[in-house]
Amino acid sequence: MFYSEHKDSEVAALRAEVEALKQRQELTQRNIVTLTVSVTALMMDIEALRRDQMVTHSEIEDLASEIESLKSARLEEISSTELTPSPELSPVEAEAERPRTSSPVEVKLDVPRYRQAHSLTCEASAASMVANFHRIPLSEEEIMEALPRDENPNLGFRGRLDGVPGGLTDYGVYADPIMEVLAANGLEATYVEDGLDGIRKALAKEHPVIAWVTYKLWLQQPVEITLSTGQEVKMVNYEHVVVVTGYNQEGFWANDPYDGREHFYNSTDFARSFGYLDNMALEVAP
Repeated sequence: MFYSEHKDSEVAALRAEVEALKQRQELTQRNIVTLTVSVTALMMDIEALRRDQMVTHSEIEDLASEIESLKSARLEEISSTELTPSPELSPVEAEAERPRTSSPVEVKLDVPRYRQAHSLTCEASAASMVANFHRIPLSEEEIMEALPRDENPNLGFRGRLDGVPGGLTDYGVYADPIMEVLAANGLEATYVEDGLDGIRKALAKEHPVIAWVTYKLWLQQPVEITLSTGQEVKMVNYEHVVVVTGYNQEGFWANDPYDGREHFYNSTDFARSFGYLDNMALEVAP
């Protein structure tokens, strides 16, 4: 009798221990789920902070550029009273200052401004802007669905749509695939020739221009990347696309898909950044 009661007591203790372990397991699983949600939210917060950092940095760059422009204007005003020879221009400055006899002094197109839906879909957002300017209701999502995917940006979109901006693995797409998507939707997209003067000529015909530059025209150094096929392709960190909508004697207006806002860039800075990818740009006509 005593032995049976002792066994019953041990079994009950074991059952209680098993039940306690089950409860601890359930609690641990709930904690894991909670931690997973917290980590996911934290990663989203980090990405949002990274984007805010880039925007803040770009605003600082804009302010610095405005300060430099004011300083340059003041220096030009002072130097204009002095009889000094003009300095020799660099190739970029020469391109920015080249005489423009075939285009009006100022042109400004009313192109809709959209903000890109993903970190690296500036090209599709820009193409959507110019399509809708020509009354073709083509969305960024539709363009991304039509674009092929390829490690070579000349053939398709390279990398993840929401990769971290600025890198070369998650990157974007060049002009040819964008041109094919626009052509398939009834638009005539052609390469711009003659650099900045070619952009001016296109805008004078009321044809907005998709131009490949760097984000906020940041200073970068293009590199040659060897693909798995053995091909080499020129790439640049912070590759970006804007829609050039107008110009005057000082520079160019452009819609930036990253923030969905219009910006103004002086000709010298624009020519420098535009040259990183060999003045890649598309004139888009109806």
